Amino acid sequence: LKTQGAYLQDFFPKRNTTTSISAGKPTYAASDFEDTLVEYLESYGHDKLYNWRENNSKEPKQSLTQHLRNYDFSAASVILIPSCPGYYSMPNKCKRQGYLKLKDAIA
Repeated sequence: LKTQGAYLQDFFPKRNTTTSISAGKPTYAASDFEDTLVEYLESYGHDKLYNWRENNSKEPKQSLTQHLRNYDFSAASVILIPSCPGYYSMPNKCKRQGYLKLKDAIA
């Protein structure tokens, strides 16, 4: 059984409020949805750098996953359960994907 789904929801940029400061740069708390999405995309090697704003060469280039970290996913009203083919020996990675993530979601 193979399934795919699509879900649309607007996510806005993170506000300038900080949860902590490290190395003089603001850091923001990430939601489980954000961490899962970024980890899933990183597993496919999406690391090419882009300028995400048109006609603004002063902005530093970012990869897709870096750019996604600029958005607030805390209002996500779904649980993302990705599945990447392969075998994993890292327990934390296994819990974020596939059947183990599904088990945690319905428990």
